[in-house]
Amino acid sequence: VLWVHELVGSTVVDEDGVELGVVTGLLANPASDLLELADGSLRTLPVRELTITRPLMMVERESAQMEPAAAAFVHLLQQSNDAST
Repeated sequence: VLWVHELVGSTVVDEDGVELGVVTGLLANPASDLLELADGSLRTLPVRELTITRPLMMVERESAQMEPAAAAFVHLLQQSNDAST
């Protein structure tokens, strides 16, 4: 597992060893996450068998009750977290 903040500041090197730039951010994209480099360019993240984890925090009001869909989503996240640890 690789956390997003661990990518920021890393140098991207292509298969030939040519340095492409330093990662300044990661953009979520439906097809593939994109690395944003210091020069403003975007690169796909062509890494096999790599799981990128984004931290998620949930804030809820004590007096509010979650809708069934939201409760099911939270349950799914908890199951996924339990399976990965």
